[in-house]
Amino acid sequence: MYKLNQVPLNSECVVHEVEEEGGGLRLMEMGLVPGTQVKRILNAPGGDPIAVLIDNSSLLGLRREEAELVTVYFTT
Repeated sequence: MYKLNQVPLNSECVVHEVEEEGGGLRLMEMGLVPGTQVKRILNAPGGDPIAVLIDNSSLLGLRREEAELVTVYFTT
């Protein structure tokens, strides 16, 4: 298991868990729920924020601190 902020660029993974404290509920409201496929597609200069593609349809920008609340696993 990895945190979303540790996932390499262009890697597809699936959300395993989202910590509810520290803004995790807001992330779940935006679509990062367990079982959702995500792909990290962009790092801003300096590494913050990152952009993830949710279920190949929605683009979401996250701060590294927010991405650390999301635990993922690789499908391959």
